[in-house]
Amino acid sequence: MKTLFIINNGFKPGFGFETDFYTLGFKQYSNGEKINNWRFNNFSAATFMPLTIQNNYMFKIGFQYEVFQFKQDVVVDPELDAYSDYADYGNFFLSFNHDSRDKVNFTTKGQFVEFKAKHIVPFSPEWKDDFWSGTVLYLKFNYNSKLTDKIVFKPGLFLGYTFAKKSDENITSDSTSLGMRVPAVQHLFGFGGLNPSNYNESHIPFTGLKFIDGIGLYAGKLSADFQYNFYRKLYVTTMVDFGLIEMDIADINDIQWLIGYGIKLGYESFIGPVEFSVMSSNIDTSISSFFNIGFWF
Repeated sequence: MKTLFIINNGFKPGFGFETDFYTLGFKQYSNGEKINNWRFNNFSAATFMPLTIQNNYMFKIGFQYEVFQFKQDVVVDPELDAYSDYADYGNFFLSFNHDSRDKVNFTTKGQFVEFKAKHIVPFSPEWKDDFWSGTVLYLKFNYNSKLTDKIVFKPGLFLGYTFAKKSDENITSDSTSLGMRVPAVQHLFGFGGLNPSNYNESHIPFTGLKFIDGIGLYAGKLSADFQYNFYRKLYVTTMVDFGLIEMDIADINDIQWLIGYGIKLGYESFIGPVEFSVMSSNIDTSISSFFNIGFWF
């Protein structure tokens, strides 16, 4: 559930206030096999100053306060289970958005760009032992180019980087498997699924992977989709994603590269897109499917 109040003064600084509450459950996988269930509860409130140029370029600077809880069904990591109680965080952020797409679904031209930098600070004392005050950066870019009247090439890019802090004498290496101080789970990058709208900005769709199949501090993704409008409001789209999501990138030889591929059949209805996808990947070679109906809010 989200609320947004904004005073937009164009090129002059304005004022914005936003609240968001969501509950999220997802399964944790290892090489395609389910190993755990996670449940997230999050409430956030943010105040920011927007500045808009030509109605489709927006800069924001602001502060977000969030109360967050996560639980695991199977206590695989006792250190993480210690944080099953609610705790609070804050982050100062700077963002840039540009959207020139002709429409959100079955787009035929235009681009979408989002860049965000956030400096995250844990407020709850018990969270300060293992989680850190640090910075996360990410860039999302999607472009749509008409090759013919019926075919649209849709390349995309995602880059995410976390300034993780190596352990020192005051931090035990048992706090994480890497001996690092890391952000709270909601600020890690997550790959997987084809959900067109995400309640968590760090979740990135990836063809052929299950919902949040991969979690990491560092992420990169290249996508190349071809959309073909073969009959009136019927579309078929081929999808290919290539990338990585890792907790550590110190050794390039240990990085597991991800390749996902699939095909999607879509219909542009009055209630929103109706889509059915089949896909697979080099991580999980089984065939999986995804069905979507209607608009996402």
